[in-house]
Amino acid sequence: MQPGKKIDEYSPSQLIEIIEWLESDGRLRTEDELLSEAMQELGFKRRGTKIVAALRQAIAATCPPATSSSKRPMCSPHSSPAGS
Repeated sequence: MQPGKKIDEYSPSQLIEIIEWLESDGRLRTEDELLSEAMQELGFKRRGTKIVAALRQAIAATCPPATSSSKRPMCSPHSSPAGS
């Protein structure tokens, strides 16, 4: 997936794919850590409202939220995104 586009230029499925790819290493992360890593992978430097909302939707689509402020649980096996 090519970084550097506007958030609206990524489809919801592409954003989900990035989240799944980040989680595929098996490392537990908070939602905020996952958001930050996704932003970095996509080339975003600022936490704009639209960027955060779109990535939080993708995160929510991959796994239900953790029940506390602890790390998110792994939900399912993942594959790497096409083109990376």
